[in-house]
Amino acid sequence: MIQPEIRERYRTVLGNNYGKTVKSILTERGITNRKGKAYDDSMISQVLNGKRKNAAIEDAFSAAYKAALEGTKKPEAVTPG
Repeated sequence: MIQPEIRERYRTVLGNNYGKTVKSILTERGITNRKGKAYDDSMISQVLNGKRKNAAIEDAFSAAYKAALEGTKKPEAVTPG
């Protein structure tokens, strides 16, 4: 689960369009929901807000955040831990 202090960092760095960024990372990695479809913006938002847990989405947030800080366009996979 994304902790409140990390949540604020993600929002500050990624801005309001974080859903699009996170969704593109998930798509690049071939990660889908149980039905084989892309995660929707609502699920991504719920994970960020701490209402739901999803390790893949949390990892995508971490990768997007790291890429934004480094100024790269293509985020690398981040190992949890």
